[in-house]
Amino acid sequence: MTNKNYPEESKSGINVDVKVDVATIIKYMCVASVLIVGIVFASKCIRTIINKSGKVTE
Repeated sequence: MTNKNYPEESKSGINVDVKVDVATIIKYMCVASVLIVGIVFASKCIRTIINKSGKVTE
């Protein structure tokens, strides 16, 4: 007889219960995306400022 609250034991007698918190994963993915976009934008702005000052030519 199986209980719905607990997974059925495997042959080795070990139970593995994996819980995935999707909301937390999505939250951290959004934060990482904002940081990446900010870094790219900032690097473009800094490159433009340096190029206008005439110190670096590409």
